[in-house]
Amino acid sequence: MKNIKIIKKTCNDYLNARMEFLKFANSLKSNQLLNGNDNIIGSRIGEFIAWQLLNDQKRNPKINEQSNVKDFDIICGNGPKNVSVKLISPENKIGRTTRLGNTWDEFILILLDDDYKIKLIGQITKEQFEQDRKTSRNPYVSRTMLNEKGLFNRVGAKIYNKKHCQKYL
Repeated sequence: MKNIKIIKKTCNDYLNARMEFLKFANSLKSNQLLNGNDNIIGSRIGEFIAWQLLNDQKRNPKINEQSNVKDFDIICGNGPKNVSVKLISPENKIGRTTRLGNTWDEFILILLDDDYKIKLIGQITKEQFEQDRKTSRNPYVSRTMLNEKGLFNRVGAKIYNKKHCQKYL
């Protein structure tokens, strides 16, 4: 089986790239913009994308230094203070992630396309979210929230398309 060598090399390349990412993320060079838990794409990269969006909005965002805060990931100086961030990648076949907590003021949902580029970013306040609550107290976050008839569209929340988002990744 010739492919065994290729498979091993590809696995090792991936693991080495992951290790290098974590080394950089944990270094001072990352300016604490890649904090988070072991979920590199959903937590660390998702929060960095959201931080850039909030920074463009002049919100003075700061990624939460406590990596295991349940309900919010970013603290802003202007506007809604506690921001929860979720990212759904193409690896997520069911299109849903963890439950949304209660102590956030704003929620940012990021969807990646099949090429791992940003497809959509949704930004909704707690007040908008509560206007249309049809699910349990702590609903699961799903990509359908950004569909044409999804929650973000029903309440007039901000949705940024691929063209606007390409600068963030």
